[in-house]
Amino acid sequence: MQNFFIHPTFRDHSEGIKTLAPLLKVIHKCRQVGIQLAWLNWGITDHDLKIMPPAVTRGFNKSLSHEKGHGWHVGLGANLPKEQGGERCLFQGTWNADIYDPLKEHMTDTDVRFDKARMSGLWSPELPFHKWLRESGKKTLLFAGVNTDQCLLGTLTDAYSWGWDCILVGDCAGTMTDVMGAKEVCDYNVATNMGFVTDSEAFCAAESG
Repeated sequence: MQNFFIHPTFRDHSEGIKTLAPLLKVIHKCRQVGIQLAWLNWGITDHDLKIMPPAVTRGFNKSLSHEKGHGWHVGLGANLPKEQGGERCLFQGTWNADIYDPLKEHMTDTDVRFDKARMSGLWSPELPFHKWLRESGKKTLLFAGVNTDQCLLGTLTDAYSWGWDCILVGDCAGTMTDVMGAKEVCDYNVATNMGFVTDSEAFCAAESG
């Protein structure tokens, strides 16, 4: 849930915007019952770019959309247009890579945050997020964010393969992929093969025990 993917400065991600209201309710519920919040986002370095395989970089170099006169795939680490801040794309420490502004207002010092340089944030056991989850003894992971069929699904799939129980909060996840029922297929595969799917209403109404 980063500015680069959600903020109107970059694109119209209406499906991502729809997740904000239910997501804030889930965040509030998590804080009430003591569920740890973890923010996982793109945040690359020059070293990441040097070792990154072409299969990863090509996804950010294709001009798949021409809204507002430019494609939104501009190249990882490349300078964004001046009207979008001119910073390097999804580079650590930049505003475009930061948590989407309306969500950042609700972060607290108890939250943890991790950067990633792949679609998945759990592809290697050497990643800080992977290590933190193991060391903290977490067994169940709740998933929300964008895009459902890309970064979210990639991380959830790896979490499932590494042995965590995965729960997708469906109305707290959205995607810009508007062909082939991408979100519905993801929800179905998670629910039938990789874990469970719920929604914010059911989650917030549940009793902790």
